[in-house]
Amino acid sequence: MIRLHTRKMGDEWPYDQAPFAKDAGALHALYDKARAVLMGGSATARRVFELVESSSIVIDMIVSRGKSGGYFLPADPSYGFDFHGSSGLIVWYPEASFEFYVEGPQPTHINPETGSKWCLMAASSDLVLAHELGHVVQYMTDFGSNAARFHAEYKANLLLIENDNVRRHERPVAQEMGNFMTRRDYRTSKDSEWSGKLIRI
Repeated sequence: MIRLHTRKMGDEWPYDQAPFAKDAGALHALYDKARAVLMGGSATARRVFELVESSSIVIDMIVSRGKSGGYFLPADPSYGFDFHGSSGLIVWYPEASFEFYVEGPQPTHINPETGSKWCLMAASSDLVLAHELGHVVQYMTDFGSNAARFHAEYKANLLLIENDNVRRHERPVAQEMGNFMTRRDYRTSKDSEWSGKLIRI
């Protein structure tokens, strides 16, 4: 199940000490709208929501205003804060998109190592939400909701887990909703080390 919260997130931890958002109703409405859009437009997203919402494990969903896209944390005590009985935490910023590079028409950047040409694209926050919920599905189905195991594997093989999530959840959702210019590799995110090697044409 998903427990929905609205807080004013910043860099402070633990998350449960972040102040409650004054515009909670508006943030709830943004979540409800994104959920409806995803479930109505993508069979993959609908399956993800149904799996997470019908599960006996509890996922805290914090909806906040901010610039970054979002993230998922399993309830591993090594993070150093209290998850208050939940199995994990998603923080999602509904007004923030995320940018990534794709090979496609009208390239703006080149990879000097390979000669491949890339253009910068932006994905909606709805797709970010689907991506983070995809991590919850991985956590439940691939790791048996074992937070310590998921956390350890993520630290050891971040790219493997992220690209599995891109392949199984993010790309199918995007394509089912009519967006075929979507990333194939997690490393093509704008703020990644790989993207830092690109040169503007």
